[in-house]
Amino acid sequence: MGHADNPLSHLQPRHGFGGDAVRLGELVMKRAEAALAPLGLTPLGYDLLLCIRASEGPSQQELSRVLNLYAQKMVGLIDGLEKQGLVERKVSPTDRRRHMLHLTTAGDAMLDRAIVIGAALEADLFGEVSEDDRARFHALVEALEARTAADC
Repeated sequence: MGHADNPLSHLQPRHGFGGDAVRLGELVMKRAEAALAPLGLTPLGYDLLLCIRASEGPSQQELSRVLNLYAQKMVGLIDGLEKQGLVERKVSPTDRRRHMLHLTTAGDAMLDRAIVIGAALEADLFGEVSEDDRARFHALVEALEARTAADC
């Protein structure tokens, strides 16, 4: 059934700016899940691989804080990526209780492919949005995050 054929198409379950933000997030997440699925990767797994590459040996706890995930969910995510051969845990040379995460060669290659997919998805979704509008949107999100973090 097309948008025009749906008698409820004018109704929005969420209202206001917050509702618009949620709808946009859901749209992006749904498209990202579909785009990354052929790689056997989720958007959260993609984010985790990006963080590991950028941090060179972060701990699970550090990644839990950065990605705002409960420890149990983080362990499950890492376990899955480890089973796929994309990440490995190594004991920290300075603290044997701490496990550092590293991309494997396969994980590095997978992340390179996922980055290409992510860039194509971004271009498809937002290619017609001007650089000025992107900069304003980014600044708004940063300001809202900063204000929300100050409230916590």
